[in-house]
Amino acid sequence: MLLGKMMRGISIGLLIGILVMGLLPFLVIFNWAEMQNIVELESSPLFMLLRRFVGPKPISERKIEQKQTDLTK
Repeated sequence: MLLGKMMRGISIGLLIGILVMGLLPFLVIFNWAEMQNIVELESSPLFMLLRRFVGPKPISERKIEQKQTDLTK
């Protein structure tokens, strides 16, 4: 009986630990977005993070603008 309770406690602890470790990256990104004050914009913090790296315009529009500036030079 003692071994069964011990194994049950260990398995529950492992499941909670795995759940917490899985949610940690999302909580870190949400906390970062809250510090940057972009949560009030009612958009996903992950979208805002990706938009910072990708840029506000689609790649096809940026390529067209780059070609137009190259032609004017």
